[in-house]
Amino acid sequence: MRKILLQRLLQAVLMAWSVGTLTFIITRSLPGDMAYKIAAGRYGDDAVSTSAANAVAEELGLHRSAFEQYVSWMTDLASLDLGNSLVTGAPIVVELQNQLSYTLVLAGLAILVSALIAFPLGIYSGIRSARKSENTSKSRASLFDKT
Repeated sequence: MRKILLQRLLQAVLMAWSVGTLTFIITRSLPGDMAYKIAAGRYGDDAVSTSAANAVAEELGLHRSAFEQYVSWMTDLASLDLGNSLVTGAPIVVELQNQLSYTLVLAGLAILVSALIAFPLGIYSGIRSARKSENTSKSRASLFDKT
């Protein structure tokens, strides 16, 4: 049992590292100057200047080597420091909390609707279990279960 748990823990760590590395590579390989794009997001496309882009690059450490940026980014992730939004400057945790509240409401409503449909349908199917229509509905349920 302990061996299985250690294997799963190792898999989770490896998966987190892989996703983090892939995310870093993808965001750094986007076309264009990252500092300019972040400055445009902060100040608007019309108000962006070279000095604003340079200030953003200095603030975020974009002038450092890619390896230094990667090590810094992964260290922050390992300590569960998600940092600040590149555009708004607000902590990422606050940004996630705002969006997570809507997600939780949507998930709760989905569970409620499915329970309101599933319980009466289950009771009805239990009462009428020996009928031909039950076999048809079992076949349909099995089909949807596989897809």
